[in-house]
This record gives sequence, structure tokens and C-alpha cells, in this order.
Amino acid sequence: GGGGGGGHAGHQLKQIPAHFEALMEAPVGQPMAQENAWKPPGAALVPPAIFLEAGGMRVLVDMLDEEQGDSCHLQAVTALFEACANDVSSQVLFAHADEDGRGSAALVRLAVSGGNLDIQNMASQAIAAVCGSCNDNRDRVVKAGGVSALLSLIKCPNPQLQEGGANALANLIKRSEDAPPSNALANLIKRS
Repeated sequence: GGGGGGGHAGHQLKQIPAHFEALMEAPVGQPMAQENAWKPPGAALVPPAIFLEAGGMRVLVDMLDEEQGDSCHLQAVTALFEACANDVSSQVLFAHADEDGRGSAALVRLAVSGGNLDIQNMASQAIAAVCGSCNDNRDRVVKAGGVSALLSLIKCPNPQLQEGGANALANLIKRSEDAPPSNALANLIKRS
């Protein structure tokens, strides 16, 4: 019969196909591979707008803290870059989440930290993205020492870091009304 008494349970377990046994032996809560952590394979790491609007931008800023590990830092800088590249509303959300400037300071620190080239590169790209059209973000990056940090990237031997530093500096130089383009870099260097 199919009663489900105690003697039948052991017999039923033997009927489980072999591929299910492998699943049962896998540890519960095994961390996802880093490349799949926030996205399906092959997709861009773009946080959904609703996540960003519901306080997710502040979560990304918190992920930049020094006590977080490389994996967390890489996810955060990549997500910030993807969210803010050519998206003024996400740049403004970053500005609101970064009112104390610690997110901008962390991006600058990660761009020149020297420990992980992927993090350095994505941090400089994230600086370029958050500064694309937002003067508040530009000001905070400058106050955090961003000009000298990005200039140091331009001088380093790695072409990828040079490009990231140059792109970020270009977006720092773009100001709305406060300085003519020819004087913008000199003004930034004087202020930093």
C-alpha cells in the first residue's frame, strides 16, 4: 500500500534518482559564485531602479566600507558604475545616499588601493559614472582627494587604470557653470 508508515519511508528514500542525492549532499546556503552573485550569467550588473529608489543606493555605499571584503567591494563598484553610467537620476540617488561623503571617499580609496586591479579599475569607472552630470558628487570626490588620486592612476603603467583615471578626471572637469573648460582642471587641482 501507500500508507506512509515508518517502514515505508526508508523504502521511498531509496527510490530517489541519483541526481537528487547529489543535491541533497550539497551544503545548504552555499554561496553563489561571484560572477553570478547579482545577475544571471552574461547579463549586465544593473541594479533595478526600484532597488535603488527603495534605499538600495545606500546599501551600495555601505558595501564600500573598508571592513568589507574584495568581493563586496567589486560588486558595489560595478553596480554603482552600471547604475550611474549615463543615468542622471541614479547619480542624484548616489548624491543623496552619500551626503556625508564617505561613499565618494571610499571610491577614491578603492581606485588607488593597489590590492586588486579589477576593483581599482571599476572604482575609477564608478567615479566617472557618479560624476557624469552631478556637481554634488564631483565636489565630494574632489574633497576626498580625487584629483590627485586620479592623476596618480594616469601616471601608472597599467593602460586600463590610465583610461579609467582619465575618464573619471574628464567627468570631474565637466562643470555646469562655475568654470570655463580651459581653467577647470587648474581650478580642481588648486582646490584639492
